[in-house]
Amino acid sequence: MENTKESSKESQVEAVKPTPKKTLLESLIEVKRRLKNPTLNKKVDVKTKYGSDYSYSYTTLDNLIDTIQQAIGTADLSWIQIPISANGQVGVHTYLISSDNKMDCGEFLLPAGNGIKDKGSALTYARRYALSSIFGVSSESDSDGRQSSEVDAAPSAHKLSQSELENYVITFRGQSGYLVDLWADAQGGDQDAADWFHTELTNGDAQTRMAIGQLIQRQRNWAKSEAKKPKPRRVDTPPSSESLDDKVSNPTDEQNDNDITDLFNELGIS
Repeated sequence: MENTKESSKESQVEAVKPTPKKTLLESLIEVKRRLKNPTLNKKVDVKTKYGSDYSYSYTTLDNLIDTIQQAIGTADLSWIQIPISANGQVGVHTYLISSDNKMDCGEFLLPAGNGIKDKGSALTYARRYALSSIFGVSSESDSDGRQSSEVDAAPSAHKLSQSELENYVITFRGQSGYLVDLWADAQGGDQDAADWFHTELTNGDAQTRMAIGQLIQRQRNWAKSEAKKPKPRRVDTPPSSESLDDKVSNPTDEQNDNDITDLFNELGIS
């Protein structure tokens, strides 16, 4: 009889044993089984530079997060996305985490413009795509089979303010730097810098071409203002005469324009 009671107690103890805790990977698998593709709650109409147009739909970041959180429920699983930037790109480094473990899911970087809005849009895009990839859901649907993105639908290049132009960042030789500094290097005879301008004017993004165009216009305006300044003359020379020294030290408007044209040619700028 006593043995029966003891056996009964042991059975009760075994019955209340806690369920073994799932590993982070097991929790992820469980969540992915429950997770469905989020609704595509945003539509974008895009007009291409060739005159055609198309549209696509995507899920916003907040809608994606809500969908994933609902699937996670009480599972011991979450994530952290740390903003990062490198060489003119912005993005996130994503980690999946549990109460006692973490999984490094790597970095996702995207090219970004120089404005705060551009960087913010690229960061949101990176967060959304990183999460979609990790949890294996589709966050975007292209209506006509074309590959597209929020970045494609971003506003076209705009004229930069003086401050934006002075602080416009580019990537040269694998490092970030200011466009105006590279411009000065090209003017100073750095052939690599000159070649960079030639390449960017041919194949660069629209905003960078716009910024370079503004630098060209600023250089031309400066040259014109310099050419209009009164020509200095020797104190002992009558106003009606012009010495050989004056001709050499004070180039004419045509000579000045030729100098600027030569500079543009050297930079590959017409």
